[in-house]
Amino acid sequence: MALPMVYGGPGRYVQGPGELSRQGRYLSWLGCAAYVLFDQGTEDRLCRQIVDGFLDEDLSEPFFKIYDGPCTEEVVVEMAKEAQAEYCDMVVGIGGGKMLDIAKAVAFYAELPLCVCPTAASMDGPCSEISDADLQGVANAVFRNERNMANEQAKVTKQKLVQLMCEA
Repeated sequence: MALPMVYGGPGRYVQGPGELSRQGRYLSWLGCAAYVLFDQGTEDRLCRQIVDGFLDEDLSEPFFKIYDGPCTEEVVVEMAKEAQAEYCDMVVGIGGGKMLDIAKAVAFYAELPLCVCPTAASMDGPCSEISDADLQGVANAVFRNERNMANEQAKVTKQKLVQLMCEA
């Protein structure tokens, strides 16, 4: 009996020139209010086109959270509470690996759908199902979205993550 091919990744993947400015079109089915996370440099370059993309689809102007600090459990729990207090329907992370890790953890704690928008072509963030939290340089947690896990063999444990980080 042949084993099935199992792919753990996003339910929808869009890539192409100018697609970020059409983000509202792709996210409207998740709701109308987004909690958008990015760092200062990304915010400067992309904020206006993200707002325009949401308003073009009659969605609310997103709630923007600009953050450049570490990915800690305390930070993501606070952001998750903020997303809920702002009545957001989804979490959107835009940027590099750390920002997408933070967005994944915020979505996990807020129990909201997640959209990741990597800003580097070589990034595998859309397909990564984990986020690691760093507390003063120590890996202390791994957040997994159980709904996306194909089977027990795909799980990444804290011990394995620390081992992989040390080998890198």
